[in-house]
Amino acid sequence: MPRVKVSVIVPVYNTGKYVDECAPSLLGQSLPADEYEVIYVDDGSTDDTLARLEKLAAGNRHVQVHTQPNSGWPGGPRNRGMRHAKGEYVQFVDHDDMLGPEALERLYDHATRNRADVVIGKMSSTMVRPRRLFRHTLDSCT
Repeated sequence: MPRVKVSVIVPVYNTGKYVDECAPSLLGQSLPADEYEVIYVDDGSTDDTLARLEKLAAGNRHVQVHTQPNSGWPGGPRNRGMRHAKGEYVQFVDHDDMLGPEALERLYDHATRNRADVVIGKMSSTMVRPRRLFRHTLDSCT
């Protein structure tokens, strides 16, 4: 069985339909499903978010769902997700983010090729102009 290369951690709270919009970009990665995991941590949602997540996990073996009482901030669920993560690297994703289809594979390859502890992926947006940080690829920086 291949090792888990990347753990994707997604904190959620009353996200409803955004779970359905974000999930395809996480599940449709070019990295094989047995080489990454998606860890959702529900922060005490009071809507149908948990039911949506459980349905998603039931159909995808590499998806986990964990719950906790509401903490009121995304740091708590992210920390809980870290405790369950098995990946060499961790990718934090918010419920309203979407990843390109090769994002995890490219980030992992870049990280291992450069022996990086941290990799910041390029960002694109229809809402905001990407910052200077995302204009050029740097293999190493201090």
